[in-house]
Amino acid sequence: FIREPRGDDEMVKLPWITWPLQDALWSELDECWGRENFCVEKSREQGVTWLAHAAKPVHDFQFKSGSLIGLCSANQDKVDRIDNEGTMFAMIRFLLANQPFYLKPDDVADKLLTIAARSRENGIDGSPTKPDMFRGDRRRAIGVDEAASIANSLEVDQSLTSVTRSRIDVSTPKGATGSFFRRTRPDSGTRKVTLHWTINPIHSQGLYFDEKGKPRSPWYDAKCRELNNHPVIIAQELDISYTASDYMYFLDDKLRLLQERHARPALKRGKLHYEVVRDKDGRATDVKPIEFIESPAGDLE
Repeated sequence: FIREPRGDDEMVKLPWITWPLQDALWSELDECWGRENFCVEKSREQGVTWLAHAAKPVHDFQFKSGSLIGLCSANQDKVDRIDNEGTMFAMIRFLLANQPFYLKPDDVADKLLTIAARSRENGIDGSPTKPDMFRGDRRRAIGVDEAASIANSLEVDQSLTSVTRSRIDVSTPKGATGSFFRRTRPDSGTRKVTLHWTINPIHSQGLYFDEKGKPRSPWYDAKCRELNNHPVIIAQELDISYTASDYMYFLDDKLRLLQERHARPALKRGKLHYEVVRDKDGRATDVKPIEFIESPAGDLE
């Protein structure tokens, strides 16, 4: 079952009938789990957190032994809070509560940020993303939710490097910087799945293309209105656009018009990879260029 409070009906507990995109994601996730790093870049409302950071840990917890899983997000309230049903641990508790008793361990112990079963030596632990989290520990997999929103991503990388072979990052974009952005690049070596709203059988109903060739649908149009048609937020939440999901002082259409009228042909075009340097409190203090890669599809001229 899955909890769905957003519908018109009173029922919020529904049979979880997965979409084809979720079936494909589960297969990829199962291949990587415990073996290699994996990241999912996504549009909103694709059910990825439920699948990757709740259902998969619960599956391990129920059917395997010696499974130690870590879950983290930008702050603890998104990982676990007693009065919040939207956290990752609340999803896990819901899934466990709606399983037949004979599929669950007999000695499940549940407290804040920890669910364990000693008989199988299984455990799921949570943490906010912070320096030294899980350091010195060993985990079959660690799920990092909303990975692009982590301010201290470099310190998190350093903490998790030796903890697990299988880091599972899930996020919508938030600018072309940070650890999650780098993991989505083709040269990162990290296996990646992209879940765009256009492959969702519900969200893509009535799919059409506007005059600029951009895919739209009645669902997409409604979401744009909910987001006040803000181009940056739409790029972040729906379009999986890294460059457009960061704030720009001038609107992109105005810049394009000025470029067509006044700009000379570019000498080079490509992408600049860089790291945002932050202080111990997570505040940006500097930008460190890494490399410039020439590419006809680059966004820097």
